[in-house]
Amino acid sequence: MTNADEPGLTRFRCVADSYCELVVHWHNLSTGESGAADLLYGSSTPGVTRTGSGTVVAAFTAGGARGYPGTPTTLLPGGGVWAVP
Repeated sequence: MTNADEPGLTRFRCVADSYCELVVHWHNLSTGESGAADLLYGSSTPGVTRTGSGTVVAAFTAGGARGYPGTPTTLLPGGGVWAVP
């Protein structure tokens, strides 16, 4: 989710009812910047990251978030592309 009032900022969301342990891997095609955002259920600011303005692509994996044991696994791959103001 992006907001024109917050240029360069992307908020990734997890809509799981009771549990979410995802890592979003993003890459800004316009600037070359890349990173990862943890989506952990119950976190006060999950998935808020400065992707920078431009065209951003992302994919996610389940498991392996910092502070959580386990092997990262791509259960159902997902991804997207969008413009960040």
